[in-house]
Amino acid sequence: MITRRSLLLPALLLAALALSTAACQDDNDSTGPAPAAGASPTVGGPPQTPGEALTIEEILQKDPGVTKRGEVVWGYLFEESGVLAGFGQPAGDGLELAVEEINAAGGFQVGDTVYTIRLVQRDSRSEIANTISLATELVQDEGIKVLWGPAAMGDQESTAITQQAGVLHLCPCPQRELTSLETADGMRDNAPYAFQTLSAPSKFLPPGALNTKRDYPQFDSFATICANSVPGHTFCEFFKGAYEGAGFEHVAEVFFPSETTDFSPFLTTLKQDDPDIILNFVDAGPEQFQLLRQSWELDVGELYTGVELPYELFESLVGEGIRQKYVSAGAAPRGHAQYTSEQARAFFEETYKPFAGGALPPAAFAALLTYDPAYMVIAAMQRAGSVDNIDAITAALEEVHFSGAGEDDMYFDERHVIVTGNDACQIYQGQMTCQHYPPAE
Repeated sequence: MITRRSLLLPALLLAALALSTAACQDDNDSTGPAPAAGASPTVGGPPQTPGEALTIEEILQKDPGVTKRGEVVWGYLFEESGVLAGFGQPAGDGLELAVEEINAAGGFQVGDTVYTIRLVQRDSRSEIANTISLATELVQDEGIKVLWGPAAMGDQESTAITQQAGVLHLCPCPQRELTSLETADGMRDNAPYAFQTLSAPSKFLPPGALNTKRDYPQFDSFATICANSVPGHTFCEFFKGAYEGAGFEHVAEVFFPSETTDFSPFLTTLKQDDPDIILNFVDAGPEQFQLLRQSWELDVGELYTGVELPYELFESLVGEGIRQKYVSAGAAPRGHAQYTSEQARAFFEETYKPFAGGALPPAAFAALLTYDPAYMVIAAMQRAGSVDNIDAITAALEEVHFSGAGEDDMYFDERHVIVTGNDACQIYQGQMTCQHYPPAE
């Protein structure tokens, strides 16, 4: 049963899920730092060529003559309980699944040693104070060199701890592109070892707006309705820049208090300007369903943005009247509610679903946000020729391209934000259709 708590995903993540027919855009024109001198072979041949997408099979190849064995220790800090468990649990699952597979394959080779991985696991309980305490423990007491998580809660606080200690830190962390990874210069100065494994909305919104212009030529205006919060104002600016850039006219904007549950006064204000498209951002996930319900009840606009969910669940939350409107539900990379590729179907149904106990949690797609990056980190270690030289591993991770379950060719851009494709789902008259957009060349 999907409960209100399980639907309470972090606000920026929900926006990432709900933003139009978004196709990720490749804006990585820089090559990043050169790999460390003397980088070891990835699998026994020459070092990986930048831009060449490695596979899991290539990363796990080993020289049968290698007899030295070692162990690497990774920190695991996810929201396994509390209000963000619906996001934190599958994010942690993806990492656990990758580590289980790697160890079952006999580990991975770096130089003349084959390593297995041990996870030191902690539950942040979706609490910032607990995240700070546990991140400090993992870095100082456990001496980890790599930390995974949290999924969202306590990102800024834990990032400050890991960056000061020189620890490689990877997480979905939707707010990173607005904070520590906002600019490439800021990243290099303040968070050189931080990586965001969730695609950046600021990158996939512009091509998504262009797709909307192409797919709905009958619409030419839009309005924005966002929470009166820092993320809300940020996303309203994202919306405006992307949709005005695509040729739409911005005719109205309103901001509502973050705890709003009755949106009718704000929607009534928007209706006066007769917008075709309504773009929304809420600070708490479930409130978006009430906003969408009241939007069609008041007959405001013709095209909405919504969270990608199985259609029956979506309609039960927003009401059957939504069938009279168009809804664009952009998804995280190859989302689980509607499979748009055989790779995604195989991962969730054949690989991850049994691991998760036979039932996919509410934000099951989050498993891909750690599963694929785990292999990317190993590839970076192989390229760097070290499992603990974080400077060399970071430089190598900036070069790694990987063909995984989430995308055929994924990599990190100059801000350390992952670049992948995007699934776009369209809903009209009770029918949902989806299409996968790979990263633009």
